[in-house]
Amino acid sequence: MRETVIDSSDSNNAGSKELVSIKTLSNMLDMKERTIREKVATRKIPYYKLGKLIRFDIGEIRGWYRSSRVESLTPDIITDRIL
Repeated sequence: MRETVIDSSDSNNAGSKELVSIKTLSNMLDMKERTIREKVATRKIPYYKLGKLIRFDIGEIRGWYRSSRVESLTPDIITDRIL
């Protein structure tokens, strides 16, 4: 389920956000809904609370996902750590 919310400060829809539910995000990230709910509870993932509903902005999730990337080790780094 995708929802679009329009930022009222922008009349040209440039500030619109595409919001998705936990279930949709779970499918997109191939992550269990329970894991996402735990990340929400510990504030480890950006989200919006609309009354009782939890929604995620796709753009913000992409940024969060990219920032979660761990660099791989190069042979030089591995050698330096061993020595």
